[in-house]
Amino acid sequence: MSTSNSSVVQDIEKDAGSTPTHDYVERVQTITLTPEVFEKLYLTPQNKVKGDLHSAFGNPTPVALIGLILSLTPLSIVLLGWKGASVSAFDAVFVFAGGVLMIVAGVLEFFLGTTFPCVVFISQGSLYFVLGAMNIPGFGVMQAFVTSEYTSGDQNPQFYNSFAFFLACIGFECFVFMLAALRINLLLFLIFLFTVLGVELLAGGYWAIGYGNMELGTKLVHVAGGSLLVVALLGWYYFYVTVPWASSGLFPTPRYSLQIVTPWMARLMRG
Repeated sequence: MSTSNSSVVQDIEKDAGSTPTHDYVERVQTITLTPEVFEKLYLTPQNKVKGDLHSAFGNPTPVALIGLILSLTPLSIVLLGWKGASVSAFDAVFVFAGGVLMIVAGVLEFFLGTTFPCVVFISQGSLYFVLGAMNIPGFGVMQAFVTSEYTSGDQNPQFYNSFAFFLACIGFECFVFMLAALRINLLLFLIFLFTVLGVELLAGGYWAIGYGNMELGTKLVHVAGGSLLVVALLGWYYFYVTVPWASSGLFPTPRYSLQIVTPWMARLMRG
């Protein structure tokens, strides 16, 4: 792209015999992309892979998204404490919706040659496997924190102090994803931004509970649930704009966030 623009400018200078004005050069170098073309270039770029896999298989991204939102929506409701919802009721959801669907979609993205979605889906899918396994007795996670003083693992402060470190690492991982999303679109950036806020606040809440400050810990957990609920709502919107009937024009789909903000953010990251 840059080589082509340079040759065009050199031809203009050669024909005109003088340096063109700054405004004219800017008009030559400016290229406008439609939302569909931009998403194809930056969200699912065409990588060189053996065979014609892109035409042979469908887009696995909606599969990962539905696994994410079906797991994250109830999780955020549990953290918010609505209607006394318990995380134990969603163990199967975390494993078979969040874990299985996201990892399967990540493997399919791997064969399609799209590295970033592959890494995101597989890493986040493994997180839901972890959440589901924590409350399954066969894995013995909670049983490891049962003592003579604490009859249940989730009553032991050592559990909260330990698991908070894992949540902090997940937050840093999502922070890296957030920086990478600056080159893709605003929607992904916001998803990872609120994920970072939610996970780190949850880690802080768990540390507060571990140190015995239940009031502060409960408030932080509730705020974390609100932040993750925003992620879930953004995920529902993302799922809507990627499913087939959205692109077929059956329902109107607003695309302003992908069209206006994203190219500016991509140019900013490229310098």
